[in-house]
Amino acid sequence: RAAGRLSHPGIVAVHDYGDTGEVTYIAMEFVQGMSLRDYFNRGTRFQERDIVSIMAQLLEALQHAHEQGVWHRDIKPANLIVMNSGRVKIADFGIAKVETSQLTQTGLVMGSPGYMAPEQFTGGEVDWRADLFSAGVVMYELLTGARAFTGTTAQVAYRICHDNPPAPSAVEPGRGWERYDAVLLRA
Repeated sequence: RAAGRLSHPGIVAVHDYGDTGEVTYIAMEFVQGMSLRDYFNRGTRFQERDIVSIMAQLLEALQHAHEQGVWHRDIKPANLIVMNSGRVKIADFGIAKVETSQLTQTGLVMGSPGYMAPEQFTGGEVDWRADLFSAGVVMYELLTGARAFTGTTAQVAYRICHDNPPAPSAVEPGRGWERYDAVLLRA
């Protein structure tokens, strides 16, 4: 329902959803392209202009969702589709939260550990800022080729809640990433 409220070129469209009693279904727009996770798994490293383009498109689509009162809560490379045209679309609003909805519970941990905001681990109130945290983690991986937070789920949770990853400029010295260090620390 949350994704069905959204109409934006950077968000995979939901055409229909329902429950027949035996099967719950969702019919979505078919998008030709690959997930950002697929690119990372292939070892693809993006040029700075492409990283900026991907992030600008992601943030624009998130802004639209947030203006509609919808928080994705699972922004990660597997949910970002890079189309053959270079356009980016956000997919999988499966654990999205609608601002005015009481359908999700405080205290319930949902998301993908390496990309979750601290509030998601602690079971606290989660709002649109969790998506910005996750977008920052995605940008970190785009810049450095490495995940910001690694380890077991417990280690990742601790690191996200208590530590900052090394600055992109320290991971990839000489690439000019220091101009992004403060932005990613803020995110």
